[in-house]
Amino acid sequence: SWPLPLSTSKRNIQMGALVVAPGAPGAPGAPGAPGDWYSKIAFPVMRGLKGYYTFDTDAARFGLNRAPDGLNATLTGLPLAFATHGRFNGRTNFLDTGISETASQTIIVIGKAAATVADGAATTAQPVYVSNNYGQAVNAPYTGITATGVSLYHPGAARLQIAGARDNGSGAGSSASVNLVATAANQWAVRVARINSTGFNESIDLTAGTRAIGTSSTARILNNKTFCIGGNVIGDSALVDISAVAIFAVALTDSEINTVAAVMRKRMERLGIIV
Repeated sequence: SWPLPLSTSKRNIQMGALVVAPGAPGAPGAPGAPGDWYSKIAFPVMRGLKGYYTFDTDAARFGLNRAPDGLNATLTGLPLAFATHGRFNGRTNFLDTGISETASQTIIVIGKAAATVADGAATTAQPVYVSNNYGQAVNAPYTGITATGVSLYHPGAARLQIAGARDNGSGAGSSASVNLVATAANQWAVRVARINSTGFNESIDLTAGTRAIGTSSTARILNNKTFCIGGNVIGDSALVDISAVAIFAVALTDSEINTVAAVMRKRMERLGIIV
């Protein structure tokens, strides 16, 4: 079962399968609770981990942040629970993680659009995995200007677009979005946004084994909104199926991303999905 029980060995910890501090005796997730559904987890890479969320079978658990020190997310609306994932609906059903944007980020998602996404789709038909779009900048010298934040979404049938706001070269904000044509939006895949404050923004499809790298390495512009999963109060929205999300406040290396993704893939295999 997943998560693994507290008796997990040190060897398994190194393989990325440790459950930690599940809760007080008698509490959900305490030893002996059904399935340890509310347990926390440690990846083999913990550097900068702020949030890890898994979605399946019961929407009551969707807000649980499995990162050891993470606070739980706040649920808006009534997302649907399936055996392998949760279904969110843009501006209607989503999670507010309470996690603030940082200069560097890595967001790893396993999910898909709930239906085919038309090329050139309106913003109300673009499925969003994770976003804190829009807000006001909080870092000098940009304080108070509009900042579009970090986003991971589908604007077309096989397009994965990520964004991580930066200086446009003239002191104003730019979304610095990066477009990648890869796995069809309505197919399961491991998709990644990597934002490097000293480098570039990257859109990565680990399932297809491909990536696109942005051209801007100007200063990052951070906004005052927290990350939402499955949609947001404004911005793009559409039905989206999500099984797992990991949010890191650093730009992980390729090796670190692959290590974390391997753990997330093992869970998907148990659910009968190969990504």
